[in-house]
Amino acid sequence: MQTAQENLLIDAGSQIKNIIGVYEAECPIFCTLHPKISDVAELNRKIYDQVYDILMDGLNIDIEQLFSDDINSFRMIIAAFFGMKLAMNGILPYLTEIDYLPECNHPLHTVMVMCYVADTMQKLLYKKDFGETATQEKYRELKEFVF
Repeated sequence: MQTAQENLLIDAGSQIKNIIGVYEAECPIFCTLHPKISDVAELNRKIYDQVYDILMDGLNIDIEQLFSDDINSFRMIIAAFFGMKLAMNGILPYLTEIDYLPECNHPLHTVMVMCYVADTMQKLLYKKDFGETATQEKYRELKEFVF
């Protein structure tokens, strides 16, 4: 039998995948990394796994725990995965960009994670070499903006 905490984390995982889907629909970055995946739900799971691995392996941050503990930091970090300086708010097609950084529990930590994410994504895209120079430029600009 699952505890209430485990149920919250399971629900957090599905909510995170939905949020990732909105970002990918608005800023298709990961579809270039996984061109053979045409199913949206499968792509969202793959992106979720990649985001989870980058944060857990590189910084020992559990994305589901972050989602539960500090939603504003989560929003800003997910935005960084898609090369955005601000987080998206709302529903498709009525999305607005909002700076949640002042509302984060640990804004300096959030900025450092955003820089790490931008650097990792820039290297990942460069490694795959899809000719995505415009996308790589977005991540470089994000790193410069944060600093």
